[in-house]
Amino acid sequence: MDKNLAGEKKKKRLIITFETTTAPLKLDIKGKACGIPGRTIPLPSVISAGCGLTWRAELSDWECLIAFMKEHDIRWEAMYEIEMR
Repeated sequence: MDKNLAGEKKKKRLIITFETTTAPLKLDIKGKACGIPGRTIPLPSVISAGCGLTWRAELSDWECLIAFMKEHDIRWEAMYEIEMR
């Protein structure tokens, strides 16, 4: 087991999937410039959808993310609550 993950507990995270790879990359670039929480990660194996890239954030940030994506015309496919590190 990776030493960095040994003490880290799993918790529910918000995972946003997209139909195209340009959408999460657009969210990554514009979001980081505007201080939007989260990061781009590969599609978790428990989900079989989307383009292969997802956005991971805290569950408490979902309203902020939806508003930001609507404002910047970033289209998402689905949102999931997944337990992960």
